Amino acid sequence: MKRFSDKLHVILLIVLIIAISLDIMNGWKEEQLNQRYEDSLRQYEQANREYIEYLDSSRERVELMIRKVEQAALN
Repeated sequence: MKRFSDKLHVILLIVLIIAISLDIMNGWKEEQLNQRYEDSLRQYEQANREYIEYLDSSRERVELMIRKVEQAALN
């Protein structure tokens, strides 16, 4: 009976080690996913800022062309 008890303790210890290892790996994967999400969010925000700048400069160019056309029409 003592041998069985010792084997059971060893098996439970191995299961515990595996469970802890899996939990650590899961936490590591979660950190990786969070990091990827934050990186993607930063890239999206940067692309959004660049697009807004592009739209603003395009609008300014169009407004300038409209003023030139209006000025030419008045002359």
